[in-house]
Parts: sequence; C-alpha cells; structure tokens
Amino acid sequence: MTPAQNPAFRTCPTCRRLIAQGEDCTTLACVNQAKFAPALDHARTKRDRLEAQRQLLRDRTDRLFPNIAKAAGQNPDDIPATTVPSCNPEFAPRNTDRERVMARRLMDLIDEVFDPATAEDEERMARFRALADEQEVQKKPEIPAIAASCIACQGACCRQGMSMQAFISVETIAVYRLLNPGCTPSEILTAYLSRLPQEAVVNSCLFHGVEGCTLPREMRSQTCNSFECGDRRSLWEQFEKLGRDDHAVTISVKGYPNDFTEASPLEGRIVEVDPQRGITITRIEYRPDLRD
Repeated sequence: MTPAQNPAFRTCPTCRRLIAQGEDCTTLACVNQAKFAPALDHARTKRDRLEAQRQLLRDRTDRLFPNIAKAAGQNPDDIPATTVPSCNPEFAPRNTDRERVMARRLMDLIDEVFDPATAEDEERMARFRALADEQEVQKKPEIPAIAASCIACQGACCRQGMSMQAFISVETIAVYRLLNPGCTPSEILTAYLSRLPQEAVVNSCLFHGVEGCTLPREMRSQTCNSFECGDRRSLWEQFEKLGRDDHAVTISVKGYPNDFTEASPLEGRIVEVDPQRGITITRIEYRPDLRD
C-alpha cells in the first residue's frame, strides 16, 4: 500500500502534500491561506453584494437616461451618462478646534519646506519641480460636462479629507511655493487659512464649503487634483468613445451603492450639461411602486 492509499492520510487540497487525517497542513502557504480565507470570503461577498446593488441601480436608472436625453432634443445613444452617489451634505459653522489642528499642521509643513536642508536635497527638489509642472497643466479650466459628476455627487471623495487633513503634504506646500516664488511662510499660511469657508460640510474636509472645494487647484493636494472616481472615469471613457465632451447627464442617487435595495426610492438629483442651456439641476424622487 502506498502512502497515498493509506486511509490514515489525506492529500492537502492546496499544496498536495500528504497529511494525517484530522490534522491541518502546516506548510506556510496553507497556514496563510487558512488564516486569510475568512477575510477573503468576506471581501468576495461584499464585492458581489455591491455589484448586485450597482446592477439594480443601473436597471432603474437606464430607463431615465433616454427620457432625459429626448427631453433635451438629443439622441440618447450620443449622450454620455453616469450614476454617482448623492451626498446630501449638511453644513455647520466653522469648527475652531479643527481649524487649530489644521493651522498647526500647515505650520509644520511650511517649516519643513523652508528648511535649508530641504533646498539642498536635489532629488527632493527635482520631484517638487516635476509636481509643479504637473500642477500647471492641471490649472487648465475643467470641461463643464465632466464636472456634472461632481456637481451631482457633491463630494463623496471630499469626505476622506476629514481625517487626512485635506491630504495636504510637504509636496503640496512645496509646489505652491514654486508656483508663487517670493511668498513668505506667513503669507503661505495666511493664504490657506483665509480659504477656510464660513460654513463647511459636516464630517468632511475643512475646505469643503457650500459651493465645493474652497481651495483653487494650485493649492490642493496632488491626491485631490489627480483622483478620479470610477463614475467620473466612466464619463471620460464615454467622451472618448463618442468623440464629444460638450454634453453629459449624471444622476445622483441617495444610498448608492452601499445601501441601495429594490425597495429604495430613486432619490437624488439629475445634472445636465448642455452647450446651449448650460448646467441644469433637477431633484428627483421615484419610488418603486410608482415605476412605469
């Protein structure tokens, strides 16, 4: 009888090693797989649930996009369209405690940028100059149609800036200094603090005001300037496919995607960008029992 035929042993399904019945395989790969298997299963379950919710939402909104396009006198197949979260932000007066923390962080970053050791670090300065060149390119006016996604959403990504201090880093301050030569440390500090809005979105970035980000692009972090959510990227892909970027329709939906179910109302706003009519915002609320 070979070891493989011995009923006292079994073959590990992962590494194919023979092990005693009732025992776990002790090879590193199998130990790690057993350790992380529950987390991987949870991640897969969450991914599948979110995809099912996204598909449900697509099924609901796909009926709206053609009607919106036709109402605007456009061919539905020629209009880039996407769905985004609906943040429905609440606003509150300035939070002096959070602003003091931000001011302290800004002072520390500014001190590091103006430290002579930083200027002597050629590799670091070369990186700062490259980022400044990128920032100059990003200062170009944004295509109004791509902004439809952000107007409709009202800042889901901005909420990440609450715990990350607006993602402002040494690179952010260094780039701002390079773009504004001659600025003193106090002038840079004042420039940032003067941009704090009188009312800011609750549980979001300090610079997330009533009309969006109060920082101009040259003062924002590289993270904020370069980040593109999947829904916004979807619009870019459609622009490229259709060969037009002058018109877009975005529907923002409350609860998308995490809390959207079959029973959820289609509640949010429609943002249309049209070269003739400009930007149009319409609030919507369609309940499942009222669907056509």
